[in-house]
Amino acid sequence: MDRKRKTVGSLVRHIRTGGIGLIEAQRMFDARWLPRGRWLRVKFIRPVDNVVQGRTLNKLTSILDRADKFELIS
Repeated sequence: MDRKRKTVGSLVRHIRTGGIGLIEAQRMFDARWLPRGRWLRVKFIRPVDNVVQGRTLNKLTSILDRADKFELIS
């Protein structure tokens, strides 16, 4: 089975915000420090609303979040 991986330059969607963007950087952390040890920095194509507890606080142009919070767009 050929499985695609999220790498720098891949197009992804952030699950919580729905924002679509390109991966700018990725970082691995020690498993003892952080169980899900891979983070991605994504720059969104268009700014997306940052909604917290039902209120829009601001617009996000990029985000740094765990890799499992993104899905790859084919």
